[in-house]
Amino acid sequence: MYSENSTKGHGIFFYHILKGLRGEAADEHGEINLVSLSKYIGTRVNENAKKWLAIKATARAMNRGVALETLNFQTPEYHGKLEAFPPLIPSESGADPNRVEVARPTLLSDDLTQTQLDARRREWAKYYGARLEYSEDLGGNVKLEMVFIPPGTFWMGTPNKEESREKEETQHEVTITRGFYIGKYEVTQEQYQALMRGNPSYFQQETGAAEVRGMDTKSFPVECVSWEKAQDFLTKTTQRSQINKQNRKYRLPTEAEWEYTCRAGQFSKSTLPFHFAQGPQASLSPSESNSGNAYNGGAKGRVLERTSRVGDYQPNRFGVYDMHGNVWEWCQDWYNEKYYSKSPVRIRKDR
Repeated sequence: MYSENSTKGHGIFFYHILKGLRGEAADEHGEINLVSLSKYIGTRVNENAKKWLAIKATARAMNRGVALETLNFQTPEYHGKLEAFPPLIPSESGADPNRVEVARPTLLSDDLTQTQLDARRREWAKYYGARLEYSEDLGGNVKLEMVFIPPGTFWMGTPNKEESREKEETQHEVTITRGFYIGKYEVTQEQYQALMRGNPSYFQQETGAAEVRGMDTKSFPVECVSWEKAQDFLTKTTQRSQINKQNRKYRLPTEAEWEYTCRAGQFSKSTLPFHFAQGPQASLSPSESNSGNAYNGGAKGRVLERTSRVGDYQPNRFGVYDMHGNVWEWCQDWYNEKYYSKSPVRIRKDR
């Protein structure tokens, strides 16, 4: 063990905990977790204890008769060796009690089957100690459903030969370094009204367009919402979470997070543009998404020319609905026509 006589305000052990948490214990992914912190402390405490003990011995030899407490450096007493960092989580039966059993799963990448994607989601949820899905109570028995999205690497943008691509959609590889939650459905008129006490939507039952007169639109997506009003809604959702004693923080997804969620396990450079439960596809029809006319040879069908209830069409493989069609969706980023060529290759955001 060690005993410390510190003139800096901390003993050697706590000093290195602080240094580690401030960034020096980050692993190769840029994250600080129990494993990386334990390795950092176990190594640096022993190294510096020996080094500072040598300084202390030298000081004693060179300053005979001088009180050590007046010296302006930390002077630990070394009485042994710290063999292993003590366990920070309960160990499983039969496991080494001095070993921290935390294994970081592999980042999602390339093209995954539904089975592979589900297994990786479960691994990451276990790693974070998170649920795959949860609901936030907005009051009045109105719930906001959220889905866990694990971190991974994908090709953002579109291939040069993709039909109707925009010229600025330059493909480049992006890594989402942390898992996050995203809404299972687009925010509905009912959810928006529960917190904002108003409904700006054009396609609403009471005062909206003729196409929806007489229809119950509370489960239709809210629209005609500015980015600023979206921020207000998120602030109120965060406040509501505090009332619920969950203390979750809500924000819009970045554009990279949105596109990563949309691709839902199809992350290679040659992946197709549309993603549903049955897998990626090159074409789109009105029966598959409320997005207007058929695309790239998709089957023709009835075009609604209005919004529809969230969840009316099949989800993607993450279990998220309406990533294609219904309404446009805000992202957290500001608009920049050169975003795809200049956006960061590693996206780090709190969940």
